[in-house]
Amino acid sequence: KAYIELATTPPKNQVRLLPVANPSGLKIKAGDKDATQTILIPVSEVLKYLKLPELTIISVAPHMHVLGTQIITSVDSQALVEIPRWSFHWQQSYFLQTPMVVKGNQSVILECHYDNSEANQPMVNGVKQPPRDVAWGEGTRDEMCLSFLGVRFPASVTP
Repeated sequence: KAYIELATTPPKNQVRLLPVANPSGLKIKAGDKDATQTILIPVSEVLKYLKLPELTIISVAPHMHVLGTQIITSVDSQALVEIPRWSFHWQQSYFLQTPMVVKGNQSVILECHYDNSEANQPMVNGVKQPPRDVAWGEGTRDEMCLSFLGVRFPASVTP
């Protein structure tokens, strides 16, 4: 039996999902067996926008489509989530065992790898498709390099 319980006091914190992505920078050439997109986001820019001294990351939700082979979301050199053998079906939020506090002198790095070789092409109506140039898009045959950071901060902050 499920029910909703309402709190008698307002929450101290709120959680927002912050996307890490660069859609215009994703270009995967036909036949490329290890195409990579790396995105670096200075935390100082996020803090300036949110008007906060620091962020607390509680979760990471990586996202690619079917050409994706590996995805890593990290802060500086510390991996938050690393999936070395990506599967399109593993899209979910991964909650950190210990939330990570990040400051303005740090960077969030998202690294996505793809296999666009002839051997890794999908079957459509029983026919293996030839490799083609792939860019950011909503369709399964398009690709994405995206990671949503679940960040916790005081409820009094209005981003």
